[in-house]
Amino acid sequence: MSLRKNIFANYVGTGFVVLAPMLALPYYLHTLGSSVWGLVSFITTLQALLSLFDAGISQALVREFAVGKTQNQQKQYKLGIVLFGFERIYWIFAILTSVIVLLASHQITHYWLKLDNLNVDQAQIAVFGAVALFTFQFPGSVYRSLLVGTQAQVLLNVIMTAGALIRHLGGVLVVLTWPTLSAYLIWQVCSVALETVVRSFFAWRTLQVKRSESYWDKSLMQGMLLPIIGMSGATLLGALTVQMDKLILSGMVSIEKFGYYAIASTLATGVLQLLYPIVNAATPHAVNLRHDAQALRKFNFKYAKVVTSLILIAGLIYYIVGYDFLNWWLKSPDIAKQVNALLSVLLIGTALNALYTIGYINWIVKGQFSKILQVNLISLLVSIISIPIMVAKFGMLGASLGWIAMNAVGLFCSLVWLAPIEYKAIDKTRHHTNQ
Repeated sequence: MSLRKNIFANYVGTGFVVLAPMLALPYYLHTLGSSVWGLVSFITTLQALLSLFDAGISQALVREFAVGKTQNQQKQYKLGIVLFGFERIYWIFAILTSVIVLLASHQITHYWLKLDNLNVDQAQIAVFGAVALFTFQFPGSVYRSLLVGTQAQVLLNVIMTAGALIRHLGGVLVVLTWPTLSAYLIWQVCSVALETVVRSFFAWRTLQVKRSESYWDKSLMQGMLLPIIGMSGATLLGALTVQMDKLILSGMVSIEKFGYYAIASTLATGVLQLLYPIVNAATPHAVNLRHDAQALRKFNFKYAKVVTSLILIAGLIYYIVGYDFLNWWLKSPDIAKQVNALLSVLLIGTALNALYTIGYINWIVKGQFSKILQVNLISLLVSIISIPIMVAKFGMLGASLGWIAMNAVGLFCSLVWLAPIEYKAIDKTRHHTNQ
């Protein structure tokens, strides 16, 4: 399947995944109320934090599935064993993590959140909802990694599109009929569980290997776990850094104000997701170029031109119609004004993050996971130190400035891909990298 076809499919799927919650948000906000929506925003943030543990594993698995993809039936069975092993790891981890969060629910609701007029029971429901969503959504990532790595991305995007429509179109109908947090969460959990089951079915079907014919291979899993855990640790730090502004802010401002910041942050990361279809299609393609230094270098510059063009186009569109869109979308001039002030700053950090993906893909291609670990660790330290200071001085705008700072650090460190000497190094070590 061609790279262009995968990119197109990824854009269609991502478009629905991004637009569906955005179009549903005004109905959620005005039906549930701004305070309850703050709890929904907290649920989203908590779920994102819990999902950080998957960030590195999924990237490493995409690489493994891309390298291992073959028409050889014996190697297909090996991929089946890998999928069998990791789907069990994912489900066990999801359940254990959920239990830990449930045990900490009292501390979260009483000492972390600033509930204002909301009662503790609603906050408890929010934590339970976040846990249930994580339990059923987290394992779905392993099936996504297989479909991306084996380049069955058209199929994946059909599933994601249907899932987004069911989750949010149905969600709007549910809250309009039963305007309660509980009703909203029950529908979300059921929708997520359904999508994970569908992903599982088609992942095994794509491999053309029966789950019943696969088994737990201890030696194979041990050989894979060490490098994957290294990648997971590196990406975990990066994903934690991305959430750090919201994590810190949630404990420093009221839940209502946090909800406004969450809207702006959702839009900023939603814009970033417009790049992910290219990243998802380009990563397996770049992995196949790992032995050809000149072809990889040509790919880097072509990718950089595409990213830069997207940044300029998106910036121009937002400058022209951004505030008017927010005013129409949120149906509240006051909320639109607050969100616009934050989003204008957050989008600068988003642009820096988009440029950072060039170096990030190259580190994945070369298997240089330690580089990702080092950069993410530096960015995390910058965010931990700078965000509380800037929030205390500038309020919610300070968190936006922290988002810029952490992404600027990542971009600066990732620019090593520009040096030609890096590509010579690939040729000299290509057999080692391929291991």
